[in-house]
Amino acid sequence: MSDQWDKAYLRQASSDYEVFRQLLSMPVPPCHQLHYLQMATEKLAKAFLSANARGRRQPNKHESLVHFLNSVDAHDAVRRAFGYESKSQQMAFLRSIMPIARAIEAVYPKALDAPNLEYPWESSGRVLCPRDYDFTDLHLTGRESIPVLRFTRFIEQCLKTAEAW
Repeated sequence: MSDQWDKAYLRQASSDYEVFRQLLSMPVPPCHQLHYLQMATEKLAKAFLSANARGRRQPNKHESLVHFLNSVDAHDAVRRAFGYESKSQQMAFLRSIMPIARAIEAVYPKALDAPNLEYPWESSGRVLCPRDYDFTDLHLTGRESIPVLRFTRFIEQCLKTAEAW
């Protein structure tokens, strides 16, 4: 096992993403699929952020993905992997997937009174459960899934790029 934080984050991100991919083909509630996607993207972001910090450990907090996307212009390897000619082309793509990244990052259980992927919460006097909630912002199938598919292709490319470190 690697003693470098960036490599360890990457190994776990790859494992979480593989579970996400497997869950997509199973008849399970979306909260389980999205939970693994959220965990994979958080650790992938921490892998890149750690690599920029000379392999140092990242803070134990969930808000890493949007921070990574906002700093991805520092990762020439990501830009080259996607074949972007310019930073402006790359930034336009990143702006297009940012709403999905924000939505994925927002569904961790930061407060138990808001939709999240793990715990029930209360809304308007009703107790809601992630298993029964549809997470409409994050469609994983159907026509509405196109932004999520673009986002997951980006995540897959980042995983491949990071594995070449």
